Amino acid sequence: MPRRPRDQTAGDVLHVTARGIDGFAFAADDFNRHEFASQLGSVVNHHALRVLAWCLMPNHYHLLLALDAPVGPAIASLNSQFARRFNRRHSRTGPVFGQRYHAAQVERDQHLAECVRYIVLNPVRAGLCIGPAHWRWSSYRASAGLDVTRVDLAEDWLRETFGSANRFRAFVRDGSEATDGARHPCFAAGCPAPASEMGPGASV
Repeated sequence: MPRRPRDQTAGDVLHVTARGIDGFAFAADDFNRHEFASQLGSVVNHHALRVLAWCLMPNHYHLLLALDAPVGPAIASLNSQFARRFNRRHSRTGPVFGQRYHAAQVERDQHLAECVRYIVLNPVRAGLCIGPAHWRWSSYRASAGLDVTRVDLAEDWLRETFGSANRFRAFVRDGSEATDGARHPCFAAGCPAPASEMGPGASV
């Protein structure tokens, strides 16, 4: 079972990731990506999660959450429900995700904005698309005012932090040329490296 981060309290912000077991690409096609996004949206609504950013990659996902309650039950529900549906659809058995999710606490306001940018640029750095607007499986298009949201976002925080969709797009664009994810402040705080830095098969 996932372990709750030490001293997790209301008001904390966590960068949560979970990976397919042994690098398993559970979201390698648009059908499975749609299913995951739909399940994520349901869990967010059921558990009243405040989502600041999210991104689904072929073999892992990122969530940036502002907590009102411990996040463990929501993540357990997301992973188990998606895994059951995935296994039933593909006539397989066994786990889909690794045993534990990873959660890193995000502390500073600027660090928080940087983590949003880091998350939505993940598919770009992994070589999956030429820009974040071309990846439908993240919060970028909704935050940038380009599309309706697939997953409810904490719009009050987004407005307070970035002011407008135009400023959000400019902020992300300013970071798009920084390709060394291992030196990114979000990674330095303990968050996982971008998929392109996780070894063979991580971004397929």
